[in-house]
Amino acid sequence: MAGSVKTEDGDKREAALRFLSRPRELDKAIRRKKEQIDGLRSSLTSISVSYSDMPKGGSGPGSRIEDGIVGLMGLEEEVARLEKEKAEVVKEISGKIGSLENEDQKVILMQLYILYLSWEEVAARTEKSIWTISKLRNDALVELGKERQ
Repeated sequence: MAGSVKTEDGDKREAALRFLSRPRELDKAIRRKKEQIDGLRSSLTSISVSYSDMPKGGSGPGSRIEDGIVGLMGLEEEVARLEKEKAEVVKEISGKIGSLENEDQKVILMQLYILYLSWEEVAARTEKSIWTISKLRNDALVELGKERQ
């Protein structure tokens, strides 16, 4: 029976960690999209265009610019969508963390998963040992995991 309790707690922690890691995953996706935007902008500024009174074909530099601008607009829309999703997820996570009874657990989870502070930074700010932070975090994850299942 003791082994099954540990497994249940582990499952709850894993569920909570997946939930809490979502903003960081979204940040990575946003960063990748912004890098694509920067690369596309850079390539668009290097395209040279010549003007003539001859009819335009569909495969010249003008269409590359148009295609690039359309691609750029699509990427910018995707970044906006991801940023909105991240804001919603952070709001949900903040609410779940706020529902915890233990104030130390709330502070530690907010610092680790909303502010992205390192364990050492959390230890310095809270004046607690990393071991204590780990224990409080694990207990909080089990509590949050109960709600996620």
